This record gives sequence, C-alpha cells and structure tokens, in this order.
Amino acid sequence: MIFTLFILSHFQGDATMNIFYLHQDPATAAVMHNDKHVVKMILETGQMLSAAHRILDAKQVVVKINKNGNKKIKYEFENEQKERDVYKAAYINHPCTVWCRQTKANYNWLYNLFVELCKEYNYRYGNTPHKSQVRLTEYIKHPPVNIPDGPFEQPPQAMPDQYKDPDSVTAYRNYYIGEKNYGNLPRWTKRNPPEWFIFANTNDK
Repeated sequence: MIFTLFILSHFQGDATMNIFYLHQDPATAAVMHNDKHVVKMILETGQMLSAAHRILDAKQVVVKINKNGNKKIKYEFENEQKERDVYKAAYINHPCTVWCRQTKANYNWLYNLFVELCKEYNYRYGNTPHKSQVRLTEYIKHPPVNIPDGPFEQPPQAMPDQYKDPDSVTAYRNYYIGEKNYGNLPRWTKRNPPEWFIFANTNDK
C-alpha cells in the first residue's frame, strides 16, 4: 500500500549543490528522493547541466578585471534564445558541478537523473511540468560538444565526513538517514519511503 510517511530530518549540506546518488540507476534514485528534493534537485541538476554547456561550448567574455588582475568570466551563447533559456554558470568550482562536465558518461547519468526527477515531479504533483524541464530540455538533452569521453565515476560526496564511504550510494544513504532534526518533516507523496530509510529510522526508536 502506498502511503505518505513523515520523517524527522534535516539536510545541512544541500545549501549550494549536491547530487543525491541514492542508487546506481537514475530512475530508482529519483523515486527515492523525498518531496523536497524532487522539487529542489530538478533545479540543481539543471544548473549543473547548464554550467557544463556554458563552460565547455559557450564563448568566454571577460566582463571585469579587479585591482588584483583577476578576471571575471561570463559564458555566452551566440543563439539568443539559448542564451536566455540556459541557466547561467553557477557554482562552477563545486565538486558536483565539476564532476558533471568531466566526462560524457557523468553528464549522461546526471541528465538521466534530471529526466527521471521530472517524471517523478509530474507523478507526485500532477501533469504540470517543472519549469526547468520546459526551459532546459531542448538544450541539455545532448552532452556538450566539447565534453571529454571517459568512464563513469561515482559522484563526489558533498556531505559531512561522518557519512562518507568508499561507495557513494552508501554514503548518500547514510546522509539521508543521519541528518535528522525535529524542525523538518520530509515526505514521499504517493510513494513509500525507501526501505533502507524506514529500516534505519525504525531501528533508531
């Protein structure tokens, strides 16, 4: 039976960027995201995928040089519609954003997660697509032209050290389980929470 379960939880490390690598399969990982992250991570994955296209394929324009000689770079597309729609390059040195553009395999995995999160959003909240899906899909559905080939590597672990593990799936599940706080009530609308999450919280009681 599908039900909605509230769990006391708080995720401290998702204030900037993250990739919740809860399963090797992007579709399964998307279903395991709680409601807050289904909404939030569509935007964040869209930002990371957009940054990959801007950094690798767009024209670099120097917009400012400070007194120390450091340059501020802007990445611009010649196509005006693409320039308006694709998100600006943000958090470009964050480990997750760097990981996304390191290889085509990494990019494709994250794009597939984006697609599956959009499906999950539509399933949980109705048939109105997420704004990022409407705005970005045409431009990010293919990898950047200049992205390197290479093998898939598991995403970096953007979390406190106590949750880290050689296996990123284990680490992100640890993170989901461990970051609990009585101020927040995550939920999985129309879904059961992941079994590993229920089991861990049941054993904590």
